[in-house]
Amino acid sequence: MNGGSVSSGFSQSAGLCTDNVHGGAFSSAALASQAIGDVQQSTTQQATTATMDAISARRTEEANRRDPAPQQRASDPAPVRQSASRPAARRPVVKAMPMKAPPIPVYDTGPRWGVWAHGFGDYERRDSLGAAGGATGPGGQTLNIDLRQTARTGGMIGGVDLTFRNVFGGGDGLIVGLLGGYMESDISFNTTVTQTGAAVSPIAGTGTASGKVRVSGPSAGVYYTYFNGGFSNDTTFKVDFLSIGLNFTEVFAYNAGFGNPSVSGAGGTDVNNFVVASNFQYRFPVSSTVWIEPTAGFRYVNSQYAASAAGLGLQNGEAWRVQGGARIGFESMWNTTRITTTLTGLAYSDVSVVGGVISDSATGGAFAGTAVLPSDQGKVRGQGIARVNFDYGNGFSTFVQGEVRGGQGLFGAGGRAGVRYQF
Repeated sequence: MNGGSVSSGFSQSAGLCTDNVHGGAFSSAALASQAIGDVQQSTTQQATTATMDAISARRTEEANRRDPAPQQRASDPAPVRQSASRPAARRPVVKAMPMKAPPIPVYDTGPRWGVWAHGFGDYERRDSLGAAGGATGPGGQTLNIDLRQTARTGGMIGGVDLTFRNVFGGGDGLIVGLLGGYMESDISFNTTVTQTGAAVSPIAGTGTASGKVRVSGPSAGVYYTYFNGGFSNDTTFKVDFLSIGLNFTEVFAYNAGFGNPSVSGAGGTDVNNFVVASNFQYRFPVSSTVWIEPTAGFRYVNSQYAASAAGLGLQNGEAWRVQGGARIGFESMWNTTRITTTLTGLAYSDVSVVGGVISDSATGGAFAGTAVLPSDQGKVRGQGIARVNFDYGNGFSTFVQGEVRGGQGLFGAGGRAGVRYQF
């Protein structure tokens, strides 16, 4: 480990512990540190979710907006003036012709500036089971790994944008903006590594480790959202500049001939996560106050670590996520406040994960090339979101939101709240 201290006769290499004789004896702390790759990506995913929610809310507010009565057009006749001594002449009453459709609302087509800020908090628990060795281990040795991580994440994200109306057609809208934010995630882990089935092995019994990880840093990016009728698309590109710090303690389960070695220490590195996310929707009105909106989208995260990450067993990687589902919305009024309540159900999966797979390939030990902890690839998760947006008019709005998500080895819950003002 970078900055770590290890008992005599042992060393750390590429995030793995070795006694320099029996190469490839796994350190449970090293396994946990490598699993940070999943957690830091999850931190980025939660910040990305907050960003996409902000863009979606901004689009919904703008799509719902209707300007006050349009200004009088130059072609309209001027009103008849009255004098104190002479009443105005009576004009003939013209009966209005029936209309087949309501008139198209008139929008302020000039650029409109807006600012927004969101705060978010999240809890996530991950349970991972893995194994290494078996027929390839010394004497048929198998190492069973049990890792539990809990992460508590909080942060702020905000932006400034410009809104344009009637860009490509009557009534459509385009919003483009810049965003920035900061997030911080505190992660605790507990790991056990149990040896079974070995005829001859330096490892006996169960090793344990515990520690804490902090992932934190700022983010910056750009975004746009476009809507026309029922169709809409929300897209963002951002970069998270994260620092990772690790502190751990561990007791190895070696047999009497090797003593009872222990290790403790700290390590750290940096990672830049490059994120592209895009969602597509189409809204279908059910009634004048209810609508349903199927949605589908993707996210791409490319993680570029600093050179010091090799000491933690971390390497550059990328992940593709796809998601799909639908949201249902309910519109209502409370005095002059417009209230939009939405319920969303989503299914998502990381369909491709490259890099960050935990293995002993770097040390060339007995378990060389063996994947130990499975990645998130191919696992289908579910997510439910409830949101209430309050539009007070005059460009001012707020919202509150709660969500829960889960799947194999994963449970998460979070909330966020925000405010927006459009000039």
